Amino acid sequence: MKKYRSIALLISVLAICLGLIACAASDTRRELGFNTDVATEVIVANGLDQEITTLGYGNLEEGWSVEFDLQEGDQAPLAVDEECHLFMENDGKPVDILVTCADGTAYEIPSVPVQAGMSVRLVAADGIAYAEYTDADGNTGSTKDAALERKAKLEKEEADMAAADAVLELASALPEGDALTLDAEGAIVAARKAYDELTEDQKHLIVSEAALQMIEAAEQGLQAAKDAEAARIAAEEAAAEETYYEEDYSYDD
Repeated sequence: MKKYRSIALLISVLAICLGLIACAASDTRRELGFNTDVATEVIVANGLDQEITTLGYGNLEEGWSVEFDLQEGDQAPLAVDEECHLFMENDGKPVDILVTCADGTAYEIPSVPVQAGMSVRLVAADGIAYAEYTDADGNTGSTKDAALERKAKLEKEEADMAAADAVLELASALPEGDALTLDAEGAIVAARKAYDELTEDQKHLIVSEAALQMIEAAEQGLQAAKDAEAARIAAEEAAAEETYYEEDYSYDD
């Protein structure tokens, strides 16, 4: 009987130990940031297809961010489907979540709302990354539309810059000073035409303004060359006419 009681006691102790271990494990959670009175806690889950090595938040338009290196010190990358508790000091305003993956791919996930008790899952699809979130009341939402808008904006900015750079290349190739002759007229006209075809947004870029200054300087130089050529021709014609009259007068005598 004592033997059975000992076994039962041993089983009970073992069960208690396992329960304590389970409780400790359940209480273990990964935290990033500082749990202060002004910080908002949000649960962030890695729904991407690879580990996250850098995770942060900020406002890219305002030019600030807070990022955490998950490979530094005793940290470890955030595994696929793993969660962390991110404490953000942002006055409850929406943030851009910044992510770098194990292969070096970087994502900027725009306009993620921040509320206490919110859970956010980071997702990448169709060439963009966005957040799917659930607030403390169970309401769900997504930042996919904001991500698509950000992508379209970036693509437009890249296209505008490429168009402006092309005009700058033409303008930079125009001759200057004594090297500018009437032979450069075709290149100058082509550069002016390319500039005039830019959109208003493209014309307001710094490189476009620089290109316009070069084109206008070349146009002024070309006009000066034309004026000089016209004066030369006029002088030659006047000299030829004077010679004609002199020769004609001598003949009459």
